[in-house]
Amino acid sequence: EKLQAGLVLYEGEWVSASDRDRLKKGMVKLGDKWVTRSEKELVDRGWRKLKGTWMSPEDYLSFHRNWQNAWESTTEHFRIRTNASESLLETLGGMLEAALLEIRTYEGGGEVRPAAGKKIQALAFHSFADYRAYCEKSGSLDKLNAAGFARTDSDTVVGWNKTGNEADLCATMVHELVHYV
Repeated sequence: EKLQAGLVLYEGEWVSASDRDRLKKGMVKLGDKWVTRSEKELVDRGWRKLKGTWMSPEDYLSFHRNWQNAWESTTEHFRIRTNASESLLETLGGMLEAALLEIRTYEGGGEVRPAAGKKIQALAFHSFADYRAYCEKSGSLDKLNAAGFARTDSDTVVGWNKTGNEADLCATMVHELVHYV
């Protein structure tokens, strides 16, 4: 039956012929991808491959903490960018989408900003220095004392991690979204 299914016996396990060939070369399965044993060991230690280079968890975080290299994501209604953490990027996407749905429900289901087909830009900064640089660049120096702000003229909500707590940063971003719509 296994042979008829195209499987071959390799080191006591039934595998496809192509998997056997990979196993013979020393490859291992990582999720749904085949990688070398050394690559799997790096991943198991938390290393990440970025632009063809393996980076330690610390170097990977440091790279993305630079605003120019911030993590980015797109959801149905948002373009999100953050240099706080990769997990915040995922959390923030779901949280902002849920908040927008609630706001629209509260508003009676009618259309609220942004205009159809446009996305709201959500910028979540890890540090005050990055937030300040954005405020200077966008002509929003009057917002420096705030934890965030919303700009309807550019479809943007902005916040920075003022308390050092990412849950507070998420709350700030939702708060600014309410001001935006």
